Amino acid sequence: MSNLTSSIKVIENVINNKNILIKEVTVQDYTVVVKMANEKDVNINDALAYVIMKKLYRVDLHF
Repeated sequence: MSNLTSSIKVIENVINNKNILIKEVTVQDYTVVVKMANEKDVNINDALAYVIMKKLYRVDLHF
């Protein structure tokens, strides 16, 4: 199985899993992410993952 096929399968499983809630990324999230990516010289997706995980930890301290 190719990397592309594997990636597609992972996303397909996530979006079809009833136990996973997919949240939208806001313009405010991206505003923070762009600033962080520029300041820290990191990839946009890495910065986005960091920002979203930080929001999750703030909401659920037992996560």
